[in-house]
Amino acid sequence: MWDMAQLLHEFDERAGWSALGCESLNEWLADPDISLTRSTYKRLVGAYRYLVIDNGMSLGELGALDLSKVDIVLPAVKADRKMLPEALADVATLGARDLRELYADPDKGGKAEPPVIDGTATPVYRDD
Repeated sequence: MWDMAQLLHEFDERAGWSALGCESLNEWLADPDISLTRSTYKRLVGAYRYLVIDNGMSLGELGALDLSKVDIVLPAVKADRKMLPEALADVATLGARDLRELYADPDKGGKAEPPVIDGTATPVYRDD
């Protein structure tokens, strides 16, 4: 999945949809041959951008991490409630249920907050 995130990030950086004759990302995603929702696209690109581009991680480091579990911890990291190395260690050792409990936002009534990518809250717990 991380390889796909890398490729989508590169595609996003180059506005790859335009090379395919589409006027926008939305138009490309609307193609019936593309089985990817906008929220999944943004989640993959955003996680890759944050971890690899902004924080210098390698794909080798990410390879062992479950992306859906990373999605649970990133909002707390971005809100400075957890340090990235600690959060990623938790991702490597804890299950999703434990992560949701541990990373629940006390300001949100004890619920884990969905990640915000490009100003839009993205659902964490459902598969797009």
